[in-house]
Amino acid sequence: MNYLKLILRVVSLCVVLFLLVRCKKNELKILAYEEQVLSDDNFESIYFINDSVGYISGGNTFLNSKLYQTIDGGQNWDIIPTNTGKTLYKIAANQKDEIFVAGFDSKIVHHQNNIWQTHQIHTKPIWMPIKQIAFSKNYAIACGGLYFNKGFLLKSTDKFNTYVQTDFETELYDIAFTNDSTIFAVGYGTIKKSTDYGETWESADVEGDVYVAIDFASELIGYVVGEQGSILKTFDAGQSWQYLRKANTLSQKRYGFTTVYFIDELNGFISGENGILWQTNNGGDTWQMQTINKKHNYTAIEVINKNLLLVGKNGVIVKLTLH
Repeated sequence: MNYLKLILRVVSLCVVLFLLVRCKKNELKILAYEEQVLSDDNFESIYFINDSVGYISGGNTFLNSKLYQTIDGGQNWDIIPTNTGKTLYKIAANQKDEIFVAGFDSKIVHHQNNIWQTHQIHTKPIWMPIKQIAFSKNYAIACGGLYFNKGFLLKSTDKFNTYVQTDFETELYDIAFTNDSTIFAVGYGTIKKSTDYGETWESADVEGDVYVAIDFASELIGYVVGEQGSILKTFDAGQSWQYLRKANTLSQKRYGFTTVYFIDELNGFISGENGILWQTNNGGDTWQMQTINKKHNYTAIEVINKNLLLVGKNGVIVKLTLH
């Protein structure tokens, strides 16, 4: 009889464990889903400076640029004319909430005193695409590159009126400050770190992917994703990086990640090609995988007013109400 009770308890425990594992694999529960198409062109970035005011950038690489603004939390979007003529990439804001948009042909669109201006940056070689801009208290940095093997970083203290260029052997896609002197840059097969305002750089021991996005949830904890499906995490301010998921292995399915966004050290999202949206609530130990309209290739994430906003190719905006 005791053996029978033991067997029943073991069976019951196995059932409970099975249900728990099954629950972890459940798709995200979405309370509401809205989809809007603003343009036939591609969106590259979405950025809100507060609960009401936000921006979307994009365009067609060689044909036009697109920049939109909302003042009602994303309910309505109005186009902002620019004279750049080619794609606009990532959006950032400085300490005064002045908007800067990275662009093709080394252009930066800047909003100050209710006026939109386009600055022509003279990179060497000339007119390399600027992919991302970031700000600390005293510095502005921008990064970009061309053809995987040419990268650069610009450092400025006066809103890119003047700047110093540092060249790299690999194209850079994203950058982040963790404090005024510490900068991270990611790109073609590389994660780089500087602790002296970008004067010198160290490369992390990583390989096997094109690292396209980086986000720090705190000064110590950060995440990087690659376009082949890698996910990396640091617990020690970039002294070391741990693979949560390694791409280009026989046992791993390829996922085309494009962006990573963490609300705090535990709660974050990854999105990318074919409608993928991954969510974690335990710092990347496990992920809930969802497909939000497989025909869409998402490029950027923003969380505002308890809504998760995705933008992507072909001018799509998807709004998901978070539970």
